Amino acid sequence: MIRKVGTIGHELGHMLGLWHEHSRPDADEHIEVLKDYILPSYVSEFLERSTDEIITFDVPYDLGSIMHYGSTAFSADQKSKTLRTR
Repeated sequence: MIRKVGTIGHELGHMLGLWHEHSRPDADEHIEVLKDYILPSYVSEFLERSTDEIITFDVPYDLGSIMHYGSTAFSADQKSKTLRTR
């Protein structure tokens, strides 16, 4: 049930115009995307967006954001990490 609540909150964030936290222009300062372990059709979900697309309003990067994927999101084998913190 908790996972469903998180998913609902995440999708509501999209409805309100929020982007994925890991898509921020400064994401590479905080995380490493491990593309080799991501299902090929989902690699685009991990791309960084430009400052033209995402305005951060000087809010610090939030690894715990409901808009941030978990460390094994879209893993090809469902267990390998697809995101790693720096």
